[in-house]
Amino acid sequence: MRRIRPKHSLPSPTVYTCVKLYDLAAPEYEKYLGQYPGDSSRPSAMYRLADCYSKLGQDAPAIKHLPDADFGNRDRRIRR
Repeated sequence: MRRIRPKHSLPSPTVYTCVKLYDLAAPEYEKYLGQYPGDSSRPSAMYRLADCYSKLGQDAPAIKHLPDADFGNRDRRIRR
């Protein structure tokens, strides 16, 4: 069964990121990624999650999410 993503799918973690509450944003991105595994916004969310972990000084989780992250151009996405 395909899950349908609501139009306002990323407000919570995006708001947390904007106000530099990376410790609150990271679990929200994780939750979003778990709920919508096939969503077209996934690469962007992966990048934002990796950025949160990086800003928290947690390099291992940041690196884990970078291979599927979107850097604004699909051709530049890191390939495994």
